[in-house]
Amino acid sequence: VIGLSIILPYFAFNQFLYGDFLFPFRPAWEAVHGEYLWLYEKSPYFYFQLFYLNPFLLLSLPGIYLARKDKKWLIILVVFLVFFVFFSLLPHKEFRFSLPFLPYLALLASRIFEIQNRWVWLLIILLLPGIFHYLTWISTLPPEGPEIFKECRLEKGAILSSAPLITKFYDNPVIGFYSLQNANETYQKFRENVTYIIWVPESFPCRGEACRMRDEVFMMISNENELKCRGKGVYGEDIYIFITAQH
Repeated sequence: VIGLSIILPYFAFNQFLYGDFLFPFRPAWEAVHGEYLWLYEKSPYFYFQLFYLNPFLLLSLPGIYLARKDKKWLIILVVFLVFFVFFSLLPHKEFRFSLPFLPYLALLASRIFEIQNRWVWLLIILLLPGIFHYLTWISTLPPEGPEIFKECRLEKGAILSSAPLITKFYDNPVIGFYSLQNANETYQKFRENVTYIIWVPESFPCRGEACRMRDEVFMMISNENELKCRGKGVYGEDIYIFITAQH
């Protein structure tokens, strides 16, 4: 009852404002399970990488072993396994999806304090400096952004862009290409109202027919506008900056 009293106003607000009480969830479901599902498909063993990203989680392994024979802890183990197996079987996997089962894994790791063997504790103490060093060491600072945005100067005028990070480098008003499906429609609608177009093909992951559509939009933009700058992004992706024909 308390839970419903908290969530019902949220649903009522969505129904009143958007005409659909499930408004945020339907688009999210389509984004996760729609045409881009292939982009996030991972191995069933994907979440085992958490032990690599945070070695402290390895302390949960003794806890998992001990919980098998302890009725008080067995329910925590079962809940953890249910969540872990469920998310491991989903095609779409991301580390943020591990949040529902990480608290249970942390609780299982706490059982390490029940171990009385001093050699085990000596080993843990010896490993701690190495773990802290591993978690905090950064070999190189990440780049601030693509060099092309620093080198290619733009005058006043709105930008139609598929790269959201440009707002860090330019103060111009920005209109976004939000999806490949409406990229052509967006271009036709705003091309006479913007001064620049920034096109990053990798902003639109695709395969098959969708890639052909992406190439067609790019060729249209290339043929109808003047290329001002071309460069590479942080991860090697191509970046094109055009001046629109009317400018």
